[in-house]
Amino acid sequence: MKTVNRFAVIAALLALGACASRTIDPNRTAFFTKITDTGLKHFEVRIRREAPEEPRIVKAQDIRQQRRQAPNPRRVEGLLKGAAEYHLEQSGYCRTGYWVIGVSPYSNDLKIRGECHELASVEDRDRFPDTISEW
Repeated sequence: MKTVNRFAVIAALLALGACASRTIDPNRTAFFTKITDTGLKHFEVRIRREAPEEPRIVKAQDIRQQRRQAPNPRRVEGLLKGAAEYHLEQSGYCRTGYWVIGVSPYSNDLKIRGECHELASVEDRDRFPDTISEW
């Protein structure tokens, strides 16, 4: 089972590596927001992956080859940051910048989380509903 899980992660990274050289496709990303009671503005951007292939027997040489072809985690992190910047620019959610709280380039759920520099205004609370279920 571990081999199948590793294969799925490696396949996802390979797919992302192919996307890393292209522009961000908004259809493959999801943007979520959360405004706290104290006015902190949090966001999360996830990269949607294609459905995994049917499980198959993986040979050791296949795994070694995929490891050699897997993109650098920094490159995946750059893709996540690029997706975040795209969504923040398009939505106007963080007007004065943001800082990164966490990046998950290794997990099955590829995501970046951040917090805006400014506090939420009344308009922000009306415009951006809480769409993050767990923080």
